[in-house]
Amino acid sequence: MLTPHYAQGRGQPPVYLAAIERAGDDRGALVFAVGEARERVAFGSDAELTGLLRQVLAAPVALSAGGHVPGPVDEVAMRIDAGELSGPYVEIAWSAPGRWILRQQVSGASQWQQSADPAQLVALDFRPATLKSH
Repeated sequence: MLTPHYAQGRGQPPVYLAAIERAGDDRGALVFAVGEARERVAFGSDAELTGLLRQVLAAPVALSAGGHVPGPVDEVAMRIDAGELSGPYVEIAWSAPGRWILRQQVSGASQWQQSADPAQLVALDFRPATLKSH
């Protein structure tokens, strides 16, 4: 089994998937936090959403924990459980204002090994505009 890693940071986090917005049908947008800005990548169907999420996991890009409501990390975990996606994936969460932690999520893992460099867990140069809808 792969030993998952975690990394802690302060200040500006790496680009991460902050939310998945949905319209009344299968359309919507992935919302990425890029510094202080938000960038949206539209999808027109559930199949497109699944394809975009595959690309996000392959990059890899961190997924926001939902907090009070389900977030992208919950959506991905659900789709992995359903067999639509496969992991591992990286979760980003905040421990205090300006302090964040990245955790690799691997099925069956119960311990994490610390990594000093977030670049070992996520693509620090990821740009949402590079995603391709299929």
